[in-house]
Amino acid sequence: MKNFVTNLNEFPYNCKTYIMNKQKLIDIFDKHSPNTPMDEEETMVMLKILISEDPNLSCDINEIDKGSEVYKHMKPIIESFQARVFLGRIKALTSLKISLGALIILIHHMESAGKAVMLAFYLHYKLPINTLVTVNTFAELFPWGFFSEEQLNEVWDAQKVSEDDSEGFTRIGAPDNMIDYLEIWK
Repeated sequence: MKNFVTNLNEFPYNCKTYIMNKQKLIDIFDKHSPNTPMDEEETMVMLKILISEDPNLSCDINEIDKGSEVYKHMKPIIESFQARVFLGRIKALTSLKISLGALIILIHHMESAGKAVMLAFYLHYKLPINTLVTVNTFAELFPWGFFSEEQLNEVWDAQKVSEDDSEGFTRIGAPDNMIDYLEIWK
């Protein structure tokens, strides 16, 4: 039994095995209710986006007028490493579309590529196919706040897999992350 664990204290949620399983990853997320309120800056940004009449903030980020002032102003955010990782996963592995407004809010919670991938997966499994994620969608999905740093760290640790567990799966990222295997996204 290569996956048998002798010390259950080493693993969150008393898991006895680390089997590659999409439902397991969903269950890990579902154990962590996002309830950390937005800070004042995030709240102000979200309100400004909600009342803005600029259509570039609510359309698919891939359809934004690249010559618009809002695109030029937000280009550093759109082209940041974390945003590229997030948008790359969304485009390659989901049917979701992301608005610039939603990306601006989400980027506050993407301090690393791992967090960007976790948020992309969370949106992927929570939202219906072909959803355009706008600030309004975002507010409905996170009515009580976002994941805390501690919650995201716990999800990150819990989704780790061993090389034996990932044998036969298609890796698209780091070998020790369940979230970095193609089958998890299907």
